[in-house]
Amino acid sequence: MSSDTTAPVETLAEQEQRVPGAMRHAHFLLQSKGGIGKSYVARLLSEFWDAEPWDLDNRANTLSNVSGPRTSKVQGQAEIDHSALDEMCDRILRSSTTHHVIDTGSWQWPRMREYMDNRMSTLFGDNGVQLWLHPVICGGQLQENTMAYCDQLVQAWHSKTKIVLWENLYFGEIINVEGVACDLAETKIYKDEWKDRTEGIITLPNPQLAFRSALQDLESRHMTFAEAIADPTQFIMHRQRLKNIWDDISARMSAVLSM
Repeated sequence: MSSDTTAPVETLAEQEQRVPGAMRHAHFLLQSKGGIGKSYVARLLSEFWDAEPWDLDNRANTLSNVSGPRTSKVQGQAEIDHSALDEMCDRILRSSTTHHVIDTGSWQWPRMREYMDNRMSTLFGDNGVQLWLHPVICGGQLQENTMAYCDQLVQAWHSKTKIVLWENLYFGEIINVEGVACDLAETKIYKDEWKDRTEGIITLPNPQLAFRSALQDLESRHMTFAEAIADPTQFIMHRQRLKNIWDDISARMSAVLSM
């Protein structure tokens, strides 16, 4: 990637003068555990906002496999290439695009957190960009790990960013301290620690078998929901199942992400 490093970064006042009242948004997908639906959430956000997607995971490149040439890949030889990340941030701060979605690899988490701790939220805010974090919490055997990570994120970042919790039930139900299945919103840690520090919860239900098959097909063909729903080569009922999934998920996102 290359950019003009001589042009000054717009201040918030300059941004608002250029587009009165405008605020841009950078949505980061961060997680210390792989295979929990993080990149799936990234593609949902990218399609929901018609956002500019960024794929930092140079081991999997899951998001760029879906969004294709629209996705900017941030790749380097090191675990975290600071120069490449600096350029990505520079391009986001200079961009007129309203929403950016940044998908990171779980293996990058420790270095990525270190990079972002460098007053990144202040810099973005001063230049008219709201920083968002989107941790994914899973049920089943992944619950303990993903909830512990989410708690670290909320405690460290709730005063600096907006945080949206994603409740992914694909792997099983959330279990409370009494050992009873419940919604994430009913757990003690959410009520005591997260509710007042986050924007809300977006739940991804565990789909029925036919709908799960439709999602797996969507993934294997590296298509967006819009592309797959409009694909005339697919059975009408298959496309209808995908439309039902998208309508449900987009309604859940609208309820929490409305600005």
